[in-house]
This record gives sequence, structure tokens and C-alpha cells, in this order.
Amino acid sequence: MILDVLKTLADPQVVALRIRGAQWPRSLLRGTLIPDAWMGLVQRPDGRRRFVPSGEDPAPDRDDTLVLVRNRAITVPVTLADGPSADGHDVHADVELLVRWMPRDDELAALHRTLLDEDTLTLARLAQCVGEAGAAAGLRRFVAATPAAQLVEQDIREPLYAQLAADLQPFLFDSGLVLERLGRVTCKSPTHEARVTLERETARRAEEIAARAALEAAARTATRRRLDDLGEILGKLRTAAAA
Repeated sequence: MILDVLKTLADPQVVALRIRGAQWPRSLLRGTLIPDAWMGLVQRPDGRRRFVPSGEDPAPDRDDTLVLVRNRAITVPVTLADGPSADGHDVHADVELLVRWMPRDDELAALHRTLLDEDTLTLARLAQCVGEAGAAAGLRRFVAATPAAQLVEQDIREPLYAQLAADLQPFLFDSGLVLERLGRVTCKSPTHEARVTLERETARRAEEIAARAALEAAARTATRRRLDDLGEILGKLRTAAAA
């Protein structure tokens, strides 16, 4: 069982783990410390609990419950596959939410109550919970209220963070999570990009037509000037011939 627990904690896809106190690795000579990237909560059968930081041995009793949680920011992806923007363009959005649990027993106990319906909480399961709790719907509403040009061409992280923080507030409170900030935010819109490309091509062609018309007008002006000069020369020749 020692190798199973430590191997699970080394899996980058694992966010939190719940085990019985009897499952925590022990040896006769020394205890086992919580790894650097983790923190723990020991919960006794009578409801008492205590927080254990990384680098310390939680030393749970056999009947205790030990919850182990990553103590660093976790990147949770939220994706909108196809949503209409305010001006009717289809938008694909990829957003990274950076969340974490603070090193306090209340927050870890909230995680235990709300998200650990199984013994292991994976990143994929956490992303599903965050999306269903309001992140996916909030992202769709934000896209629907924003023009495609702003979504594709501008930095929208600040207003989008405000939208998602408001939508996720009940879930964050219940699960003990903190939404720190947004990481990478990418929005793409094939229909908007096609329109921009068409507008640029139309403007380029208009410039070419205007330049061609200016050249033709200059050529006509030069031709008229040459014809006028020739007419003047012919007039002088006729006058000279008559004389």
C-alpha cells in the first residue's frame, strides 16, 4: 500500500486524494512526510480535524480519514466549442482558470464534503465540476455579450474574470476553492476572420482601382497636352504655308 499511495500522489492528473488512516505509509524507524506539493487534513471519527502542511508527518490513527490536496495553483481548462458573439459570429474560446485551496482546515473540509464523492479527485473531474457549476455558462454569456473583434483581438481577461468569479461564487464558497486569476485566454472566430479578410481584400482592391484610375487620368491628361501641342504646331505650319 505504501507504493500505491505515493505513486498516486506523483500522478500529475490527481488533484486530491482521500485515504483511511491505516493506509498512510508507515515504518518502524520514521514516519512518512507529506510531499512538497501537497498538504493534508486529518479528520477523526468524532468530527475533530487538524491541518497538516507539507513536510510533516500527519500520523493519522487507523480510523481517521486523511485528505491530501495539492497546495499550489491548479490550471482548470474551460472550453466553449461554438458560441455566438454579440454581432452573430461563431466563436471558439479556450480559457484557463487558476484555482487553489488555501492551507486551512475549513477549506480542505469543504473540499472533502463537496468534491470527494470518490477517493480520488482528478483534474478532469475538477474541470467538469467547475464547468457545470457555472464556468461554461458564464463563458457562453460573456461571449454572447461581446463583439467578435473584441474577443479575438483584445485582452479580455479582466472583464471575463469578473464574470466567472461572480458566476462561480456559490461553488467556490461551498468547495473551499479560490479563483486566483485567469491564465491563457484564446478566442477564435472563423466567420469574423473571414469577414476581416474580405474587408482587407476589398480595401486592397479599391486602392488598386483608385491607383489605376489615377494613372489612367494622368495618361489622358498627358495625351491631351501632347495633342494640344501638336495642334499648336500644325496651326503654325498652316500659317507659314499660307504666307
